[in-house]
Amino acid sequence: MIRVRGEVDIANAELLAASVDEACAADRPAVVFDVAEMTYCDSSTIRVLSNAVKRCVAANIRMSVIGAHGAVRRVLEIAGVTEIFNVEDN
Repeated sequence: MIRVRGEVDIANAELLAASVDEACAADRPAVVFDVAEMTYCDSSTIRVLSNAVKRCVAANIRMSVIGAHGAVRRVLEIAGVTEIFNVEDN
C-alpha cells in the first residue's frame, strides 16, 4: 500500500516514483495506491502511475488506485486512465 497525501506535481513526483520503484522491486502480488488524501495531481502523477502500470504488468503484479475523489478523480477521468489504473472506489 502506497499512501499518497497532499499535492503531487512536477516538483515532487519523483518521490512517488521512488515509492513505485521500491514496491515493484519487492515480491508481492499487488500494489495499491491510496490517494484518498491526495489533494492535487497533474500530468507528472499520470506519468508516474503509467510507468507503475508498465512495471507491474511486466512483473505480474496487480496495481490499483483507491480513494480517488474530487479534483484528483476528475483528472484521472479526463486523462482517461481510470480503467488502466484500476481505479476503485474503496
